Amino acid sequence: MTNVREAISGSVELARTFGLRGLARRAVHEALLRSRAYEWAERESLPDASPLRLLSLDLSAASKVLGAFPIEAQGTVERARQLLRGYYPFFGDRSLEIGWPPRWHEHPTTGVPWPPNLHWSAYARTPVGYGDIKWIWEPARFHFAWLFPRAWMASGDPRFAHETWRGLRDWMENNPPGQGAGWYCAQELSLRCIAIMFAASVFHAEGLCSAEEMRRISRLLHLAARRIARTLRHSLSQRNNHALTEAVTLWTIAQVLPAASESPEWRVRAERALEECVTDQFGPDGAYIQESLNYQRLAVHVLLWARFVARSFASPLSGNVESALRRSHGFLMGLRPVDGGALPNYGHNDGALLLGLSSSNHRDFRPTLQHLARELGEPPPFFPGPWDEQGAWFGFGPTTREVAPPPRDSLRITSSGYVSSHRGPWMIASRVPVHAHHRPGHADSLHLDVWHGPRNVALDPGSFAYSEPAPWDNGLSETRVHNTCSVGDRSQMRRRGRFLWTHWSRAELLVDIDQPGVSVWMARVRCAWGRTFIHTRLVRHCADRLDVFDDVRGAESDVIRLHWNLEGVKWRQNGLQWDDGAIAVALHAPTVTVRDIRADATTTIGWMSPTYGMRTPCTSIELEAVATRAWFHTVMSASGGATSRLPDEVVSRWRDSDLAGAAQASGSLSVESDGAS
Repeated sequence: MTNVREAISGSVELARTFGLRGLARRAVHEALLRSRAYEWAERESLPDASPLRLLSLDLSAASKVLGAFPIEAQGTVERARQLLRGYYPFFGDRSLEIGWPPRWHEHPTTGVPWPPNLHWSAYARTPVGYGDIKWIWEPARFHFAWLFPRAWMASGDPRFAHETWRGLRDWMENNPPGQGAGWYCAQELSLRCIAIMFAASVFHAEGLCSAEEMRRISRLLHLAARRIARTLRHSLSQRNNHALTEAVTLWTIAQVLPAASESPEWRVRAERALEECVTDQFGPDGAYIQESLNYQRLAVHVLLWARFVARSFASPLSGNVESALRRSHGFLMGLRPVDGGALPNYGHNDGALLLGLSSSNHRDFRPTLQHLARELGEPPPFFPGPWDEQGAWFGFGPTTREVAPPPRDSLRITSSGYVSSHRGPWMIASRVPVHAHHRPGHADSLHLDVWHGPRNVALDPGSFAYSEPAPWDNGLSETRVHNTCSVGDRSQMRRRGRFLWTHWSRAELLVDIDQPGVSVWMARVRCAWGRTFIHTRLVRHCADRLDVFDDVRGAESDVIRLHWNLEGVKWRQNGLQWDDGAIAVALHAPTVTVRDIRADATTTIGWMSPTYGMRTPCTSIELEAVATRAWFHTVMSASGGATSRLPDEVVSRWRDSDLAGAAQASGSLSVESDGAS
């Protein structure tokens, strides 16, 4: 009977996620895959090369930014030379030797070759032993087509143009139309096409792209458009960045190949799909449907590209595109720490990045936020810097020193349940989601990100990998590795595959107080699927300390844990206090077991992943009790600051289960009394 109920529950949540039309689209796609209909449909003649229209990039503005920051420009040239020596920058920040041109079908970490000659539809059934396909896709995203034009601009060396076309020729020779893993995912084709259109636009303007290369690019774009159009309905059923990227790419190809016979149809289909995506995927508060800041950045890049193409060809886009960008701008700006360019490592982070036009590292959002502000006519959020380069290529020259003011001290709660509080040098970010209309990303309700200046003191672990052996099969999406409470070995929701959750959790915001000098909020959520435990969290934030109260209770005894991921491994433990010389963390709780875990080789605990395929040690603190109820109090402050409990007016009420009374007392407590014992 339990299995029947779970099957019904899972079916209902699938229907809510994809809708009836989405499920129908997926069913048709699966039938076409299994019947090999896609393979038969592609037994068609290769297209002739249509005349190719190119985009009007601002080479002068890009040159000025590169010239203004010679150290970063020289770093760009050196990275390009490193790539030509065979070391490819996987997922932004991990360099691995794969040769030049790359060994397109070889897994770079295992050395296992993927079958190169299968039709793309066969890769839906590729054995697990071949490894994670993302490692095969990454070089074929043509990062070199972004990097080499920038290196040429910085150095004037025409070799970078010649090697761009050599890389393209080699990929096409080793990946004939429709064959190989490079044709399996239409989004991967899309990212590849946009990159090569960028490179062609730069080098052709400077006489470094021959007529032969233009014909080769035209054929690739034409074949890619056919492939994208063939499965676009299935991509739309996924309700994520795949459909958005593919719609914009198909629309772009229709613009640059106006003489192709299919272009009018491509354009109509793409515009319809783009409208569906921007309407469905961006919330009223600007939050992206996939609950991931990395995927939101990718979606913003795609729409910034679309706006640029629209300007280049005087081809208007729906006003919903600008609206989605404006809402995204406000949303992302609200999650900015006081200093630096990184944002919380929230949700899936698979290293995806479209516009590779900056010397900044993968976690740095400054190129995107600066470009986005200029696109929308808003004040740039940062002073002039190398992060201006991305926008410069699209016509937004060096910025002035008049910038938008930094985040003001306030509590901000969005309609999608994102909570952020800025007080002095601290920024606190959390999520109180009500999962109702689309599938969740991570089981991380009430997770707390803590920032002091540019430093991510208490952090989200990220993703690391989706398809590695357990526990690294998207294991960092589980509740236990986030900065929240968990019960037993269960997450807040039940995992039914790498990306699918059932028994969706529904968090509830109970209290929010925003007054001069202090932010207070309290929320609750179910702690574990199939169990009665409820987690209630009270957060009090002021300019010199953060207090977090947690209460977990249920109907039967179980293992109750509070977990914190602290940046780095330099923390020194003294009882229930940790200090790394800059930040102090003090924990108060009844009798508990205390664990300090750093890079546990057997589990996902004690690790964080700054980008896909990379993991670094962090300090994981776990307090554990076996009970029907447990409560915890965490204090974070600058080293030497107040780490004691708040006055008994708050602590005793929380301890005695007067949670609402504790929240109200915390909000009315004067900031000056925070250091009292």
